[in-house]
Amino acid sequence: MIRDILTFPGDFQGKEEAACRQLVGELSKEEREYFARRSYTYWYAVMTDEPLPEKTIIRIARREALPIYRGKKHDYAKTLASMRAIISFRKEYRLDLMRCCFSGDLSKFKLSLTEQKHVVQMEKMIETELERHPTFISGHDEEGHANLHRLVRRDPEVNEDEFVLGALYVAERALTSTEILSKGTTHMINCLFHQDGYKCSLAPPASAMKRVAKLLAQLYPGQCNSVFILDAPLWARAAYNVISVLLPSDTRSKVRLTSGRSDKVQRYMPQVDLSNVNIKQTLYDVPFHCLYQSTVRVAQ
Repeated sequence: MIRDILTFPGDFQGKEEAACRQLVGELSKEEREYFARRSYTYWYAVMTDEPLPEKTIIRIARREALPIYRGKKHDYAKTLASMRAIISFRKEYRLDLMRCCFSGDLSKFKLSLTEQKHVVQMEKMIETELERHPTFISGHDEEGHANLHRLVRRDPEVNEDEFVLGALYVAERALTSTEILSKGTTHMINCLFHQDGYKCSLAPPASAMKRVAKLLAQLYPGQCNSVFILDAPLWARAAYNVISVLLPSDTRSKVRLTSGRSDKVQRYMPQVDLSNVNIKQTLYDVPFHCLYQSTVRVAQ
């Protein structure tokens, strides 16, 4: 499985491959290697084994540039600027270390003692936030796009740093599941926000939601396939109208406010009872690259 993903050349169309090759060529060797780590498969390989050949790094980096190039409407300058910004954001938020969270045995990763301590700290923050606001990955569509499900918030208390970290963690897990399910052929996910019965008093502050919306748009341009906001009360619809201005126009066009009972939504629904989601199980028992209570299990 890992070999198949590492050797997949990318689903380029027309002049996209030449453009992505040139974009990757503009990065320094260090930037190129770090950018390639957007791929979970590449990251896992280099974190648990020996460094991979430069030609593999370039192949993976070109492939990772593709969704950004498409998300930026094939604008070369905007894509290059976005790639460099993504590298900076990934370093700032320590997304490489985040992928080590809840893995149990940190010795399999090439981590310093300081990094291991940081992973433990991140685990506490992520678990605290996701217990307050259950979010998990379950199911996928026919193209291999993983489905991210976000339920109503259980606890009004919000630590903004935990809120951001939790959102980044589930985004990384969803994109990793897509990479594994599709064998690297697609980079997109589906997002479902289950809001039936959501009380305004439980909603996180607008500042936290705006920060997350902006950060996700910067880190993952062109990687949202569909967004469903299900059974949203009036206050939530109004909140979306405020947040939506921070989203790229192509992402806004993919958002549907609809009923969770809609026939179009049923194929995206999770394979679990929404009233009985066990967040600790999703974190500690389900490997980072796997779906929650799915028959699809991929060995690392």
